[in-house]
Amino acid sequence: MKEELKKKAGITLIALVLTIIVLLILAGVSIATLRGENGILTRASKATDETRAASVEEAVNLWKIDYESNNYGSSTTTQDIKELVEDLVEQKLLTEDEKDEILGNAEEGIEASYQIKIGERIIKFANNNWDGEKKVNAPVLKSGMTPVYWKEDGTEVKKGDAEFDESEWYEYKAAAADGDNTASKWANAITEDRKLLGMDTKI
Repeated sequence: MKEELKKKAGITLIALVLTIIVLLILAGVSIATLRGENGILTRASKATDETRAASVEEAVNLWKIDYESNNYGSSTTTQDIKELVEDLVEQKLLTEDEKDEILGNAEEGIEASYQIKIGERIIKFANNNWDGEKKVNAPVLKSGMTPVYWKEDGTEVKKGDAEFDESEWYEYKAAAADGDNTASKWANAITEDRKLLGMDTKI
């Protein structure tokens, strides 16, 4: 009788151990399926990052196009890079830490990079023609266009003239208060055909 009880107890113990092993294997497989390199959670996280990156990139590209239109007098906004980034933070497309990485944070000793990596995408807020002093993308003129500005007395000064001062050509200012942006110097230019026709005008 005792031998029979021992045999039954032994069989139960082995079955329990095997069950635990099987459960551990299943748990490992489940965790790998959820959190592995190609797991469900990892893929979901990558998809979320990709969607967010695409939204940020689209906003930045539209902003760049708008700044480009500034050069030709058809801009619809005076938003600068700081306002753009703060806008994206408000929309929950960027975090405060990402904002600091893009714009820098003097208090925390973070230097501005003017770019951010979201998922696999690197999004550049500054073009190759970035003006670090004025914190804007410098104007890019097409072939046949000449930078020009006018003095207070109405005298026209073109690039190539002895008195032309690059710093006087443009200075974009965000409107921190009412009327601030009215002090901006917009990047005006004249075209070759208008020069030939004697029709030099601001554009």
